[in-house]
Amino acid sequence: MATARGFSARQGEFDGLCGLYSIVNSISTMSEGKIAPEGLMAAMIKHLNERRELASTFTIGATSARMVRLFKVARTYCQKLGFELSWKPRVAHRTATQTNRVADFWETISEHQRKAGDGSVILGLAGRHVHWSCVRRATARSFSMADSGNRGHAPLARIDRRFCTTGKATTDRPHILEEAFLLRLD
Repeated sequence: MATARGFSARQGEFDGLCGLYSIVNSISTMSEGKIAPEGLMAAMIKHLNERRELASTFTIGATSARMVRLFKVARTYCQKLGFELSWKPRVAHRTATQTNRVADFWETISEHQRKAGDGSVILGLAGRHVHWSCVRRATARSFSMADSGNRGHAPLARIDRRFCTTGKATTDRPHILEEAFLLRLD
């Protein structure tokens, strides 16, 4: 619906559900479509509603702690379908030696994905985008993303390593690698 100034809001433009979408995208990618995304999303929304966290997640987004609770819901959902979901968090440490930290962070993600497969990393970003997203595939130079978009921004298709930092965002390095959850689906 257009306003008097001609502005039209788009679906998803004001929500903070990127954490839920990153989990759905990750599990859908890892299961090669064998796990229905609608059912998984419904289970996570039901959980948030029961905990009275749906409104804050919708408006603010998911914290790391809330993401862990959502992984537990996703694990239960996957188990009912005969899949085992496990994860471990990895936090990027912010220091003055940002280049080495980006290299370490990048190598951890790339190594995990080589072992666990495409879609097995959920990345927490800050800087230009405060956002959770699924890394579809990691290479030495970039991450290709399975992304839902971020509050009115187009979905991230790719994140180039040379534009990343674990420190303070700059015009040259606008993407802060904050955290990554490393998942495995068996």
